[in-house]
Amino acid sequence: MHCDNCGSEVDEKDVYCGNCGHRIEKQTEVIDHTHDADEFIDVTPDRSNEDVFTSANTSANATGSTFAGNTNNQSGGYNQNGTYNGAGRATTPPPVYKPKLSNSSATVSLVCGILSLLGVFTLITAIIGLTSSKKAMQLISTGEYDGESYAKAGKICSTIGLVFGILQVLWFVFYVFITLAVMFAE
Repeated sequence: MHCDNCGSEVDEKDVYCGNCGHRIEKQTEVIDHTHDADEFIDVTPDRSNEDVFTSANTSANATGSTFAGNTNNQSGGYNQNGTYNGAGRATTPPPVYKPKLSNSSATVSLVCGILSLLGVFTLITAIIGLTSSKKAMQLISTGEYDGESYAKAGKICSTIGLVFGILQVLWFVFYVFITLAVMFAE
């Protein structure tokens, strides 16, 4: 059996040509009863409208050169016209990787959480950190954004900063109350 594309010999059970990667279609032959019984008619599919790269890829493979992304190698891969360039293995193309978008809300959450822990405008930065963390987690749940670890760390730091801020306010109120009580007691 021979490849329709490049003419190289292929095994009957191969799905793709090992030389050019062209899909091997099983050839069926029908007896024409109008002529001699020994004559066969080829009923393989018409390839006159096939992609323009097919003939160019065949000549590129014969010379070992590169055309339209198709090289004459046996390591496998898909060429420009979508045929598999490998040693007769039928596989699907690899999935396309789409990188996730940057999530600035997660970064703001983390920075505000750290600032609230350091005591820089503790309550304000803690509240901004918590709201940014909530917004970041909503964006992350869509699946298009990354930064989940930043958002979680920002939420934790902002929560601890909020507790410290509340303790600072309570300490300040207690201090003012004690100071006023001592001043009026005299």
